[in-house]
Formats: sequence, C-alpha cells, structure tokens
Amino acid sequence: MRTCECCVDLVALHSSINTRFQTDFPSAVTGKIALIKRGTCEYGLKTALAGAAGAVGAIIYNNADGAIGGGNLSQISRPTIGPYVPVASISGLDGTFLVTTIAAGSVIIGSIHADVINENRYTSNVLATSKLGDKENIVATGAHSDSVPAGPVSTVT
Repeated sequence: MRTCECCVDLVALHSSINTRFQTDFPSAVTGKIALIKRGTCEYGLKTALAGAAGAVGAIIYNNADGAIGGGNLSQISRPTIGPYVPVASISGLDGTFLVTTIAAGSVIIGSIHADVINENRYTSNVLATSKLGDKENIVATGAHSDSVPAGPVSTVT
C-alpha cells in the first residue's frame, strides 16, 4: 500500500469532454491537481495522462449537472501513457463552479489523502446447475473476494 497526500492548487483544463491527448494537459498541471471534465474518454486514460503531465492528482467532474454514477481505471496500469495519480469525481455543478472560480482569478487549494493499492488480484468462480431442478426457475449466485480488503461480496440474481 502506498499513501499519497498533498495540498496544492487546482488547475482547470479546457472544458472539452474529449480530453484524450497529452497536449490537452498543459505544463501548469505539474505538481498540481488537474480538474478534468468527464466525457467520452475513459477515466483511466484521463488519469494516466494527468500523471504523465506531472499532476499529483485529478478530479473528474461530470459533464451533466449531477453526480457521476461510477467509473474505473479499466486497466491495472498504462505504462506507455503515464502513471495513475489519485483521482476523485464530483458533480457537474461543483466542477463548473470550480472552473468558473479559477477562471475569475481565484486560487483554489485542493487536498488529497489516498491510501492506494493497485495490483492484479486473482479469483475463482463456481458455477453449478441441477440435473433434476426446474430449468425455468434458476437462481444464479456469484461471489468474489477481490473487490475490497474487508472481505468477499456476494450477489444473488
């Protein structure tokens, strides 16, 4: 486990929802937290690009007013692009407020504290059916112990 902690300025990237190239990340993000608008590019790529630009963290804000429903890095690492940095998400309203405040000349200090584990984890699944059971009434259950350190998770459908 690695602990990341910083208290630095936020730097708002241009408001394009297609932040997918290294040139979209100005040198001003070096040593700072990049404020990035959500869009069609996956979170992991945006996070790795922020890391490649020298950002110490990233905040992805929604491209709609509400909160972001979810997101993930999609890959364990992206060594050909850049290192992952700690990343969080906020609503579009909060992100737009921050971008507007920064554009008006205010400096906003962001703080990140993250305990980070980024590793491959292996799991097994057990699938079973009954030879004599009702083929029209099937219960499927799945469990995995790789999602949270506290223990396994079970889902019944």
